[in-house]
This record gives sequence, structure tokens and C-alpha cells, in this order.
Amino acid sequence: MLRLSVNQMAPKHKKTNAADAPGLNHLRSQLKGLVRRKRRLDKVQISVVPEHVQKMAVMIQMLSGDSRWAIAWVLKWQLRFYLMTFGTSVQPSHALIMAWVEKHKSDAELLVILADIEHPKRIQADTFLMESLLYEFIQENSRKGISIPSSALITRSLKNWSYRPVSTLVKLQLLDLQQSKSKRTAWCRRFRKRWQILWGMIDKEKPQSSDLLQQKVFNIRKNIQRCTTHPFEMYVMSSWMFA
Repeated sequence: MLRLSVNQMAPKHKKTNAADAPGLNHLRSQLKGLVRRKRRLDKVQISVVPEHVQKMAVMIQMLSGDSRWAIAWVLKWQLRFYLMTFGTSVQPSHALIMAWVEKHKSDAELLVILADIEHPKRIQADTFLMESLLYEFIQENSRKGISIPSSALITRSLKNWSYRPVSTLVKLQLLDLQQSKSKRTAWCRRFRKRWQILWGMIDKEKPQSSDLLQQKVFNIRKNIQRCTTHPFEMYVMSSWMFA
């Protein structure tokens, strides 16, 4: 019986010519680049704003009647999301926000959220808008060279919330702010972190008097009552807190 040795069975490899080495290295480099590019393409890529972000922006627009804050919400989301992915950001504008309003204004889920002050997404939108009042307050004083201490910021927040109906969850959070020093410290840190990334991205409004700022908060109650009674009519409102 004929047997082949290991050396006879193994295929013979041609020795690499030294002159071909640079070309092979170039091909390997290109291949690695293609592999890295494929990995990036395999990750989440979004060239448009997702539906859930659009609906939140629409909700903020409906509640406030001011596209600046809907735009600010989209910017905030994009800064958080696209820094961790390879998605393509979209530059939001008033026209884009109003197009989303037309698209989602009759959405059943959105109308239910608008009518329910206890809904988590409604609480999220309300909290964002109430914090935007604090943002304006800080921004106006910063232009005057006045620094707002944390204690004054919390006092202002509690006062603003006292003018309007609040959800059970928000009521508990406000109670914690009044009773716990550690909760107040943590809240201030979160607030400054959340709104620092939006600094300079929101169009400046004309200086507002304290009476006007107070009136903005008072108008929330009227808006909430109408939202609860006639949620479908919310999209036609043109003023609430930030008109």
C-alpha cells in the first residue's frame, strides 16, 4: 500500500517576493479600512428623527405654542444620541416642527398623553417646560452679570410649580426638594448638566418682567384644563407659557 509522507501531502507555498510586499501591505490596509467601515455601517444610523422624539417635540409645541422649546428638545436628544452612534443629525427648525405637528396632531396615543397629567411622557414634557422657565431666568440674569445660587434656583422652581396642578410623582419630588438637602444638591447638579449642553443654542427672547414670567406659569392651568377637556384642539393653540 502506497503511503504519502507529511511533506509530500502538504501543499507547496510560493515564497513571497520582496518586491510584492508593499503591495500586499497596501491591500491589507485597505481591507482593514473596509472592515472598520462595515462595522460602523452595521451600527445604528438614523438620518431622520425617530417617531418617539418627533411626538415629544410635538407635545412640547402643543403645550407651549413656542417652537424654540420643541427645537431645544430635539437638539438635546441629538446631542445625547449621536455622540454615541454614527447617526446623521438633522437641523431642526420651526417649519420642521410644524410639519411634525401636522403629521401627529391626530395621533390617538399622543392625545391620550396630552390629556393625562399623570402619564410619564406628559410629566417629562411638563418638567422640561417648567425647567425652561428656570433656564430663561438664569440666562437673563447671566446677561446682566448676575450669578444665580442653587438655593435661589430651587426656590424659583418650587414657586413656579406652586402655580399649577402637578402629578403625584412631581408632588413627591417637590416634597423631597423641600425636606432633603441631599435631594436639593442632586437636583441642582442634574439641572445644570441637562441645560448646560443647550447653552447658546436657544434663541434669545426679549427681557421679560417678573409679572410676565408669573403670568406664563398661571396660563398653564388654563392650558391643562383645555387639554383635558378638548385634547384634539390643542394643536391650534398659539400661546401658553412662552408666547
